[in-house]
Amino acid sequence: MSKTMRAMFCAVSAFGCVLAVGGVARAAILADARVDYREGTTANIGQTSVSVGISDTIGDGSWNYFSSDNINPSLGTTKPLTYRSDTGVSRVLGYGELGSGLGFHLPGVGDERIVPEGTMGPNELSVHAGQPSDAFPFLVLRWTAGPGSAGRIDLDTAFRGAGASMKDWRIYVDGAPRFSETSSSTTVSGEGLAIAAGQNIDFVVGPGTDDFYGDHSYFSATINSHPDGPAPLARLRDDYDAHTPVHNGPSTGLIADTHGDGAWNFFDSVTENPTDPSAGLTPLVYTTTQPHAVVAADSYIDPAQFFVLPAVKNGQLILGANEGTPGLDELALHPGDTARTYNVTRWTAGASEAGAVNLSGTLRDLGAIGDGVTLSVFADGVKLLGSTLVNTNTGIDFDVNVTVAAGSNVDFVVGRNGGFGADHSAMSIEITPTMIAPQGVIAELRADYDAHTPATGQPSTGLIADTQGNGEWNFFDAATANPTDPGNDLTPLIYTTTQPHAVVAADSYVDPAQGSFFLPGVKNGQLILGAAEGVPDSNELGVHPGQSNRTYQVTRWTAGAGEDGEISISGSARDLGVVSNGITLGVFVDGVQEFDSGVIGNFAAAFDFTATVGVGSNVDFVIGSNGDFGADHSALAVTITQAVSAVPEPSKFVLLALGTLGLIVAGRRRKI
Repeated sequence: MSKTMRAMFCAVSAFGCVLAVGGVARAAILADARVDYREGTTANIGQTSVSVGISDTIGDGSWNYFSSDNINPSLGTTKPLTYRSDTGVSRVLGYGELGSGLGFHLPGVGDERIVPEGTMGPNELSVHAGQPSDAFPFLVLRWTAGPGSAGRIDLDTAFRGAGASMKDWRIYVDGAPRFSETSSSTTVSGEGLAIAAGQNIDFVVGPGTDDFYGDHSYFSATINSHPDGPAPLARLRDDYDAHTPVHNGPSTGLIADTHGDGAWNFFDSVTENPTDPSAGLTPLVYTTTQPHAVVAADSYIDPAQFFVLPAVKNGQLILGANEGTPGLDELALHPGDTARTYNVTRWTAGASEAGAVNLSGTLRDLGAIGDGVTLSVFADGVKLLGSTLVNTNTGIDFDVNVTVAAGSNVDFVVGRNGGFGADHSAMSIEITPTMIAPQGVIAELRADYDAHTPATGQPSTGLIADTQGNGEWNFFDAATANPTDPGNDLTPLIYTTTQPHAVVAADSYVDPAQGSFFLPGVKNGQLILGAAEGVPDSNELGVHPGQSNRTYQVTRWTAGAGEDGEISISGSARDLGVVSNGITLGVFVDGVQEFDSGVIGNFAAAFDFTATVGVGSNVDFVIGSNGDFGADHSALAVTITQAVSAVPEPSKFVLLALGTLGLIVAGRRRKI
């Protein structure tokens, strides 16, 4: 790593772990649509919910039921539904519209089946839209926040159709559209949504694209207080919704973050890393008109690109039933097809936001028939995550800790993974301040290597003690990516003081039995000689995978006495070859893979995670050739730490200046 890159990397990250500040409050249920209906409905025939008052679970909010002449109730006229004994076809008690078409008192809502279709669940209300030709066909279930409900809330909602006919499902927060979908059934969730006392959340059911027959449906919703925690600095969807776009203008200077002195912006890029010289980073511009037959209006697009994609919108960006809809806390986005294919969402830290922050959120692929999209995260050009594949109709959570300076850029990059068809996606991002706990170093790869005395013709076994003094490092090659798999053929590298090959430097660990290049190999300096191969930095080892048989280079740390328990494993890998097809890095803890870099090109792939180890546990850092070992000279930096309170004689250790980032990537359920 060059001095410039190292300085940049130190500027954007710091070793540590997240501390909880005080106790975390448990979320409280503020409202439950079914429970509140049953407990709050003491109406007499002919009364409306407005006159009765249906308190929510906590007691200072309320529910009400309306019909509306506009799918967005704030843009039209609403009428309170009336409590009746003959709601719907089943003639059950419930709230229904007076004088509706065909003699059915619909729209309607009840806690019994108002139409004999489907089976009602224990937490659901029975709901039905009205006839499209009626003046007020839309059913509105409105929750109004009380003073005790103000703040941040979590919302879980399900609209479940009793039949396969298409229905309109909408959610509006104080009149602002937050969810829109036409389907037979759907689920919606949102976390940390801001709500003020007196504001409304409208859950709207419409008759869909045909008529209202077969539209009997079931509705459930719970509203919880969001658990206490640090106030967010930025929330992508909330910040987007709060801004006023300018037609034919970029988002530059328009989208302030929640805290107020940072900003969001949207770009497209030729390269995965938007800071690369060849990235061609270009701002997306806003249009109020529909720019393409399948691309919705009121979106940020690139008008110079095919299909005007990449693009971003706070709602359904790509029109069509098979493309899906983003949730309450997500933005819709789509990568492009030609030239600048990557979609880049950039957060820039403000002056008051410098310090340790947590980046968390979700990316989902909404397309039902696509080949998936990829997610990468960069901080000032240093790769923190990815490229991670997000498959069709699935998603991932990401959770990254990093330290930023005022003006630092964090880029969330979505790629097309080959074809861009059906790559409509949805992303949520929340950025919160966090605290970093002091860490004590128990192992540092380059420093520990430099402190040892190698033995000519011998492996490193027993020679390279870690910083703590009880564990050790060793170097191997392997036939498999996981060095604990059967058939791994794990073999120690041997130290040589002479130059083993014309391009392989002396004073290195090599495998003399592997090909003419004696690779894999390891050295505390430039392992592969030549200007095109680059030089590792002072905190890195030079490493290189092999060409045949045992192709993987394995750097292993083994925990010694006093080093068991939870540890933090942090560092980075770089491909130093300018003409290489890239390398791969996998990190395994006792055979379980904890980190997968994907293909590493001309950037630093950083890693940080915690793991629990016992005495004798092995942590393996495995460098692969990505199919071709040409120009794969690489640089590996590793630091292993424990919390200071867990480290004996902490005065022996220094706190780390080189940083790390926390990373959790997990498969997730469908969330919209």
